[in-house]
Amino acid sequence: MKDNRDSFVFCSLRASFGKLSSTGLHDQIKEIGCRAGIPVEKLHPHNFRHTRATHLSEHLTEAQLKEYFGWTKSSTMTSVYTHLSGKDIDNSILKLNGIEVQDQDEEDRLKTIRCPRCKEIQDSKARYCFKCGLPLNEKAATSEVATFNDALSLIDEEALIARVMQKLKEESHGNK
Repeated sequence: MKDNRDSFVFCSLRASFGKLSSTGLHDQIKEIGCRAGIPVEKLHPHNFRHTRATHLSEHLTEAQLKEYFGWTKSSTMTSVYTHLSGKDIDNSILKLNGIEVQDQDEEDRLKTIRCPRCKEIQDSKARYCFKCGLPLNEKAATSEVATFNDALSLIDEEALIARVMQKLKEESHGNK
């Protein structure tokens, strides 16, 4: 199959490795997306193109977007994908005037890390691995150690209280 230059890149598992139909692609996207917890209404092939165009609209000029997506020079499609807010405009003006702007970029939200223990991909802001529970940052690890130490202290206190209670019990029985 891999040596056959006429093989399909995306093939159907049901049709003996024949061409993957658009319905088959849509079904695959739905199945994988549902497992990933993505809402069903967002699971369609065009949404990938829309999301990519929206993301690139923040980094490319209008002419570059038109070239990349194959739109004509007179196309108004870029207006569909350019989503500006007042904050975007304010940040641009601040940057233009040399003022450093700290913004929560979508790229930061999309970054991932890999759990060192189980190698599962995690959200970069996750404190603990969702699969194995390993703390993924220093704050979470410190918090876990503090919780463990607190638990040990409680155990020690309970043991001390039990010894004192036992001693009091013995003393009260001895005084009778």
